[in-house]
Amino acid sequence: MKYSVIVPHYSHPIDDAISIVERLADAEIVAVETGTSDLNSSSSVLKKLECRGCGYGESVNKGVKESKGEYIVIMNDDVILAPDFFEKLENIKGDAIVPTVYDYYSKKIESTHASLDLLWYSRLKTNGKHVAVNLIPGSAFIIRKDVFERVGGFDPDYFMYYEDTDLSVRLKKEFEIVFSKDLRAFHKHSFSDSGKKRYFLQRNRLLFIVKNCKTLFLPIFLIYFMTAEMGVMLYQSVRSLSRLPIKARIDFLKNVMKFLRKRNAHNH
Repeated sequence: MKYSVIVPHYSHPIDDAISIVERLADAEIVAVETGTSDLNSSSSVLKKLECRGCGYGESVNKGVKESKGEYIVIMNDDVILAPDFFEKLENIKGDAIVPTVYDYYSKKIESTHASLDLLWYSRLKTNGKHVAVNLIPGSAFIIRKDVFERVGGFDPDYFMYYEDTDLSVRLKKEFEIVFSKDLRAFHKHSFSDSGKKRYFLQRNRLLFIVKNCKTLFLPIFLIYFMTAEMGVMLYQSVRSLSRLPIKARIDFLKNVMKFLRKRNAHNH
């Protein structure tokens, strides 16, 4: 089998993805049900798995493990693939491939890849001039199954956000990530819990730094965390009128030793 489409399913219907996969001769769709709503489809190309309460990375890892395809298409359940998606994909070669992701409603380009900006914030980029890129956006991308397994898949301890950035760092050590302007996907953005989103972004950015920054940078990061990051935390708390930015830093400290151990394991 050539393609396995992996969809962590929380609440959004995936009829469009199923319909596209049904038109292919050598593909399957693996839906990993993480939320409270169930898929009712009984399509012959659909394989349903359960991982209730799992985060994005853990559910994708489970789906990939049970998949049969040579290439893995990983996408959110609120992403719609263009009708010619697989036709275009046939002509693209790469270890990991990033499509052009459009906003479903405005049809404007949402991202062509991602990047790390000031203070290690991960941001989506819309500049698609270069074929080779450094970071994948987690909403939709393609990767060879053997490559995904070789780099260890997603780190499930992020739960959501920054697991794609973390995977990209490991990918770039051995493999190439390429962007295609002709390969299109459309993102609906159905996730609406902005407080939860900000919490994981703020916590996971710090965990990502601890796990992936250069060794010489760790002491500098500690000084930064005890000084400037406290100012960032207070600013975010006042601006959002929420304690979640404080909770994010507390939970970072609770998890920092685990991520330091992951760092040491990867370095050896």
